[in-house]
Amino acid sequence: MPARIAHRSAATALGRPTFAAFSLAALLIACAPCTPRPPGNPAATSADSAAAPARILTRLYFGTDSPQGPVADRDFEAFLDTCVTVRFPAGLTRFRADGQWTGADGKLVKEKSWVVEIIRAGSAVDSAKIEAIVAAYKFRFEQEAVLRVEAMPTIRF
Repeated sequence: MPARIAHRSAATALGRPTFAAFSLAALLIACAPCTPRPPGNPAATSADSAAAPARILTRLYFGTDSPQGPVADRDFEAFLDTCVTVRFPAGLTRFRADGQWTGADGKLVKEKSWVVEIIRAGSAVDSAKIEAIVAAYKFRFEQEAVLRVEAMPTIRF
């Protein structure tokens, strides 16, 4: 059996391609035109997207339980307007969530939350803006923590 495998490899190397080699070549040719192009620029290549600046998806989880009672929707709206939107005016996404976590005292906390997602530049300046948002929320609503999750997404429009 090993002699037969060696014979096939030798035959392909000597210029007599096998059926598998023809099948692979046909598949590659058939799929070549299927490469997606960015809309609006049919000549754009993947090298163009490699030159684009890195983007970060930042997701912030804001708990709404505070020592003074739940953070009211209007108070969270005001926080978004005065603290988040002014730093990231290009846009954001927000949605409600039900979360739970263990506080520093070891007790399980279940609370309503707001989740805010921002796609931003991967710069130190934008990272500092996120840190300022987190610090402001913790101070304003007497929160122990704001969860910050970040990832480098693949962005397509």
